[in-house]
Amino acid sequence: MRKISSFIMACAMCLSMTVVGTVAPQVAVQAEETAGLLNRYLAELEPGTRRMFVRRYFAMDSVESLARDFGLSRNAVSARLSRARRGLRNYLEKEGIYV
Repeated sequence: MRKISSFIMACAMCLSMTVVGTVAPQVAVQAEETAGLLNRYLAELEPGTRRMFVRRYFAMDSVESLARDFGLSRNAVSARLSRARRGLRNYLEKEGIYV
C-alpha cells in the first residue's frame, strides 16, 4: 500500500506548490482534479475513518498516536487505514486514475 501513500503525499505536495505558483499550469489542473476526486472519496468515508485517514496521511500522525486518540488497538487502526487506502485505489481506478 506504499504506492497509495506516496500518491497521497504527491497530491499534497503538488497542491501546496500550486498555491505558491511553482508548477506548470497543466500540472496544477491535474492536481486540482485529483484533489477533487480525493475530497469526494473522503466525503464518502465514515467520519471517524476520514479523520484517521487525514491525520495519518496529511498530518503524518503515527499509528500509535491514532490508536491512543481513537481508543483503538494499533491493529484496528492499521486495518481501517488499509481498507480506506484500498477503497481509494478502487475509487480512483473507476475514475481512470491508476496508482
